[in-house]
This record gives sequence, C-alpha cells and structure tokens, in this order.
Amino acid sequence: MSEQDMRLSAAAEAAQNPPGPSPSEAAYADREARLAADEAQLRAGGPHSAEILSHHGGQPSPAVQMVTHGAPAPKTPDEGGHYSASDPIG
Repeated sequence: MSEQDMRLSAAAEAAQNPPGPSPSEAAYADREARLAADEAQLRAGGPHSAEILSHHGGQPSPAVQMVTHGAPAPKTPDEGGHYSASDPIG
C-alpha cells in the first residue's frame, strides 16, 4: 500500500468515524440537559410545580389516591385497549 493510499484510507476512516459523540449520544445529552433545566425551573417555584414534582417522584401513592379521590382507580384495559362489558369504568 502506497503512502497516498494510506493517507486516503485514514481520511476515509476519519470521515466515517468523526470525533466527538455520536448523534444518538448528543441527542441523549441534549434531552438530559433539557430535563435538568425543566426540573430546576420547577424547583424554583411556579403554579403547580409542587404537584408536578410530586407526580414525578412517585407520589401520590395509589393508597393516597384512593383516600383523597374517594374512588378506586380505573381497571386496566384488556389487550385490545377496550374495557370489557363487566368491568365498571372508574
């Protein structure tokens, strides 16, 4: 392999594998940064911020929902996405 062929091969490989994160890694980092910014904004306060943060923290629990809302959660739909006729919709 000549020196020119080696340079061309190295240039082609560099074009195929550019330095830095891959597009999916960059998108993931962007998503994480946006979520962190949103969470910081919610923690700073604002309408409904406590409710939103408690939802993302896994609260309220189903038991708390049963007490506070006074009715059980609706039943899970069957595989077709429809409730069966015998299941009452909560």
